[in-house]
Amino acid sequence: MTAAPRIPGTLFLHNLVERRSLLFQLVRRDFEQRFVGSAMGWIWGLIHPLVLLISWTFVFQFFPAEMIPVSVFLSSLVSHLLGVALMMAAAGIFLNQISVYLLLLPVYIVVVGLLSIGIGWIAASLHVFLRDTAQVVSVVLLFWFWMTPIFIAPKSFPRWAHFLLVVNPFYYVVRAYRKLLLGSAMPSLTDLAIVAAYGAAAFVIGGLFFRYMKKGFADVL
Repeated sequence: MTAAPRIPGTLFLHNLVERRSLLFQLVRRDFEQRFVGSAMGWIWGLIHPLVLLISWTFVFQFFPAEMIPVSVFLSSLVSHLLGVALMMAAAGIFLNQISVYLLLLPVYIVVVGLLSIGIGWIAASLHVFLRDTAQVVSVVLLFWFWMTPIFIAPKSFPRWAHFLLVVNPFYYVVRAYRKLLLGSAMPSLTDLAIVAAYGAAAFVIGGLFFRYMKKGFADVL
């Protein structure tokens, strides 16, 4: 005797039940494998989103989000100060000179801080909405690094690239650092004014931009 053919509706329901069962088994196995060997097991699946929710609540309601780029700068500043201290010691030992104009160094550090924090606010704001921002910033910083006369003397730049030095605020910072750490001459006050203008503009524009974009952070995150 041949088996009676199945009714199309019954066959559809049978396949649907089998697929639901297979999907359930796959989801359960994937969820269990995430916490295999863990003492608390699946409870971590509740802890992670709970901690994330608490963090967001803390950041967006009780701790100003503007402080995050500031904290990153201050963390980097510690390493910078250690490097400057070693450079001052090396200059005192090998060059037998420590310039009195080093007292101006904190002024440049503050100005660079304003510039860095302002740019950080802009980049952080954009990164919330455009995830490619981190990659773009990485490329821009690499280009910016080589367009700053750190390892390359300004006179070695081709003539067409001289305008990149003029509009680069760190060109004036590097020139001042060289005079402060390796020489005994006072940096140009014009250079300081240019850097200060860049720093103040970046800080104000970055702060306003961050505050405006901040309104949509919670919805996106």
